This record gives sequence, C-alpha cells and structure tokens, in this order.
Amino acid sequence: MSVATAAGYIVHDTEGLIHGRGVTPALAWADMLNTMRHAMIEVVADDDDSEPSPDSWVLASDMVTTPATAALLQLVEDHGGNCTWGKIGLVACTVAEEAAD
Repeated sequence: MSVATAAGYIVHDTEGLIHGRGVTPALAWADMLNTMRHAMIEVVADDDDSEPSPDSWVLASDMVTTPATAALLQLVEDHGGNCTWGKIGLVACTVAEEAAD
C-alpha cells in the first residue's frame, strides 16, 4: 500500500458528492458555499435557530473536508463533483489512483 500525497482538499457530503475544492480547507469550504449559493441551497449550522426553506438547505455538519490528490482535484475541476472517487489512507483520490495502489 502506497501513501498518497494531498495537493489540496475537497468538501463532500455524506453521499460522496463533492461540492467544493481548494488548496486549503478554508478555500475548499468557500468553494462549497459558492456552489451551494449558485444552486440556491442554504447551508445551515446545526444550532441555527432560523427556519430554513423546507427543500433548499443542508446542514453544515453533513459536509466533510478531506485531503485530496492533485488528480482528483483536477477531475473535479474538469468534470464536476458528481464523480466516483476513493481513498488511499486518509487522502481522497481518483478511482484509477486507488486501483493502482
């Protein structure tokens, strides 16, 4: 088993859909918020007392920030976050990278 090198970060939901990417966790999170804003989806905190719209919100705690390889970051840039991906250790990677491991 090899060790994958992280080149940045992705933010994905519990289903594995990637919503943001960036070279730092903060930039990946900002990209995710921008993606959600464009999709008119509100990201709400677990302790937010406001009433979100019934069908256009997601809990911030449902988003996961994960280190990612350069190849996965490029795949998301080129084709969007609705892609199949895997992990080598704690680093998210493309399926090809995972298979080569």
